[in-house]
Amino acid sequence: SLLRQSLADVLVEPKRAPLIPGFYAVKQAALDAGAIGASISGAGPSVFAWFSDRESAAKAQLAMQAAFEATGLRATGYLAPVAGRGARVVPN
Repeated sequence: SLLRQSLADVLVEPKRAPLIPGFYAVKQAALDAGAIGASISGAGPSVFAWFSDRESAAKAQLAMQAAFEATGLRATGYLAPVAGRGARVVPN
């Protein structure tokens, strides 16, 4: 519940959202698919959502892309783990 609360952006999101066509529909698509939360990544225009399971994330990915496409924008979605492998040194 703390993560859900922390994803409620009351400062930047209201100012940036109008610059991303269809943002609120995309966010709602993520929430409808079971997202813990969704918002704008950095200054935008990327949008992200957090999920507790990969199945919900995969379902939301399609719904979020469809919401963008409904505004006439092509969108690409990516599924990534929160605790991914991260950066590492690769020997020559």
